Amino acid sequence: MLYTIRQMERYGQNAVNRKKEFILISIALYVCYVAYGLAYNIWGPTWVDLVELMGSDQVNMAYGNSLMALGYTIGAFC
Repeated sequence: MLYTIRQMERYGQNAVNRKKEFILISIALYVCYVAYGLAYNIWGPTWVDLVELMGSDQVNMAYGNSLMALGYTIGAFC
């Protein structure tokens, strides 16, 4: 089957658009997983330990929990 130049240009442009979409989705997934990983593995345990060491009140604990929840929420969008 022979394609016209217009059809070939359209096919090439669609391939470029699909590649851009793939790259954007990949970056978004990476950001979500990094946010979740930071909240779960680093920020959560560190925050709990700091609050215990400093003898802080419940308000400071609530701030840390809110930040952890924000990280989990961002990660959950993946």
